[in-house]
Amino acid sequence: MLLSDLSIDGKGSRITEDLYDGKVGMGIGKMSVASSRSPAVDVSDIRYDVLSVSKGEFFDYAIRMGSGEVKTSALDALKLQLKEVHYDMTLRHLHTPTLQKLSQSLRESYSSVLGSPVGAEMALVGQLAEQGKELLKHDPEFAHRPHRHRHGRW
Repeated sequence: MLLSDLSIDGKGSRITEDLYDGKVGMGIGKMSVASSRSPAVDVSDIRYDVLSVSKGEFFDYAIRMGSGEVKTSALDALKLQLKEVHYDMTLRHLHTPTLQKLSQSLRESYSSVLGSPVGAEMALVGQLAEQGKELLKHDPEFAHRPHRHRHGRW
């Protein structure tokens, strides 16, 4: 794997032990993956941006993920061109104390099952189920919208 033009930029304020109000953006100019078992894949202009906004006892999160062109012989064989890939998602009205409990319990469960992928997966599912039920009691909102602008910024 070869990564080039890596970047990270962010600014935020700590609201709880694990939660921040602010934004962070990460980018990879180009990623090339090659192996003897599968065809080479080149992906350009990879972005991952998160905006988190604290509103009293609640948090809103907007997440944008995407890339520029994806090139591989598998797509070429199908005569397909993948020029851009984007996914935008917003989670609103997430109860801050419950979100903090979830974040803390996930952090603790990861460290307790280090080296055990099955144990880590079980810990994740268990914590999501327990704290997820509590988050749902506070009427969270999920929004998905099509990406309109190439790597738009907030």
